[in-house]
Amino acid sequence: MNPTRRDVCNKTINGVIDSVILQGHEWRVRVHGVYWTAVAAQPVRLQPGDRIQVVEREDQKLIITKK
Repeated sequence: MNPTRRDVCNKTINGVIDSVILQGHEWRVRVHGVYWTAVAAQPVRLQPGDRIQVVEREDQKLIITKK
């Protein structure tokens, strides 16, 4: 299931950091078995294996926070 803007507004969507693309700025995340590029809503240091929460989707990127 791919998160849509409506999904993000209506329920909590969680995932996990798969890899770091640019530390502190961009990551590859897995959400419901699908890989996405993600950026942080606020500055944060995330490493592979960290759990995240999706707060928004902009085109093909997810906006995330640390869970």
